[in-house]
This record gives sequence, structure tokens and C-alpha cells, in this order.
Amino acid sequence: MPRPLHGQTYVWLHVFSCAARHLSFTRCAEELHITPGAVSQQIRQLEERLGLRLFHRRARGVELSAEGQRLAATVGE
Repeated sequence: MPRPLHGQTYVWLHVFSCAARHLSFTRCAEELHITPGAVSQQIRQLEERLGLRLFHRRARGVELSAEGQRLAATVGE
């Protein structure tokens, strides 16, 4: 049975949506007026909660995983 969502999950989804739109934790952080480290931490917490890897972290940025692409399409609706 899926675990119910709690209030923090909605914050994580908001941050995820921003990071997915920009494909940049730095630009997302600027938009949300938080640090890139906070974006990264919240994305990691969402990944742990869902049991999915949403981004592939690269030396020069991030890209969405297949699961991340599906979630971005769902969140964007």
C-alpha cells in the first residue's frame, strides 16, 4: 500500500518541479530564494521518500532520469 503524502512532500514536489523546469539546481535555488544545497537536499529527500532516482547528477549540471521525466509530466499537469 502506498504511503500517504504529508505536507513536506508537497514542498519537495514544488522544488522538484522548479529544478526539472530549469534542469539546474542553481537556477531553481535563485528562483525560490534558497541555496543550491537546500534544493539538492530536498530533491534527495523526495527521491528517498519515493524510492526513485529523479535526476542524474553530472559534473556540469543535472538531467532528468526516466522516472524524473514521468514525474515532471505528472506534476506539470
